[in-house]
Amino acid sequence: MESATDGVALATMCVSSSQGLTATTLERCLVSVACARERLSRPLPIVSFVDQLLPAAAAAFLRDRLNVTLHRVPLNVSWPSSSRYPNAPNRLYTFQKLRAWKLLEFRRVLWFDSDAFFTADPVLRFLERYSPFAAAYFPMHPAGARSFNTGLMLLQPSREDHARIVAKWRSGAFEAHLGLSDLSEQDLLIAVFGDEFHRMETCDNFRGRHRPYHKNCADTPTLHNSFFVGQALNSLSSAMRRAIARDVLATLTSRVNLQSSILSFFDLASMYIYVSACIDHDQPALAIPADRLRPPLADDLAPRGRLPRRAHGRRGSGSRGHVRSPGRLCRRSTSGIVASRAVGLP
Repeated sequence: MESATDGVALATMCVSSSQGLTATTLERCLVSVACARERLSRPLPIVSFVDQLLPAAAAAFLRDRLNVTLHRVPLNVSWPSSSRYPNAPNRLYTFQKLRAWKLLEFRRVLWFDSDAFFTADPVLRFLERYSPFAAAYFPMHPAGARSFNTGLMLLQPSREDHARIVAKWRSGAFEAHLGLSDLSEQDLLIAVFGDEFHRMETCDNFRGRHRPYHKNCADTPTLHNSFFVGQALNSLSSAMRRAIARDVLATLTSRVNLQSSILSFFDLASMYIYVSACIDHDQPALAIPADRLRPPLADDLAPRGRLPRRAHGRRGSGSRGHVRSPGRLCRRSTSGIVASRAVGLP
């Protein structure tokens, strides 16, 4: 008898934007996948699309500790110029996501962005409740009833659907709903699947209580906002937190050595604070205001319900259980490399 999870995988990506692969992106990737792995009630495959800027230490962490299958992709994607959109958008990297429809070895794929953090078992909440193509409805979006958020989707890999997506992409027959500066793969996928997607519950893809349609959400299986990275990190096991902290620091150091990038003293001090805070809230690394150790507005953004908490140990005084993201202290791109010209469509 076929199980609901036979031929099912989770998929995400950890790729460079136009700013390179920043410390913020790298941290989110590690924490997001770690949350997925620790929440799963059974050992499902997890696939991550990565490019050549992913440091070796981070790749090893994903592959060896989290049992993630890494799919190497070109540093960027080429843009199929059309009369409507002759030039590549700023968020070109988001179109790497279209490769998920080519994971033909799987019957169903649950896609989650690198800023989506599972708080509950995604098998029970998504794979056993929804059929492809499913996504969370996006209220107040210019596309109206056809809109959905592509940061969390349950899809069915298919040559036919991939061909439909690429054909629509080449034609340019889709709207830049939020303006050309914010054009992304979401606009394209709404044009393809907007009339046929199954609606997830709005609170399944929680973006923060500052959004009116999420204001009254209680418990939610997904925190989908980079502000939640500290809460997500604290919800992991102690061993996983320590490993992530070491690997974030190690990967930044390796990038300096291998790519001749320069980290300022402030960057390095910030990372030291971050690693110390991750490992032991009771022993703050340096004298720094407590509110600097957590994302701003995190409490205001959080859902109205209990979130996963650390299994043991008290939270640092005034920290409210949140850890300041290194990307918020260290805004410099650590890659120091300009993205090379892309080769091929996803």
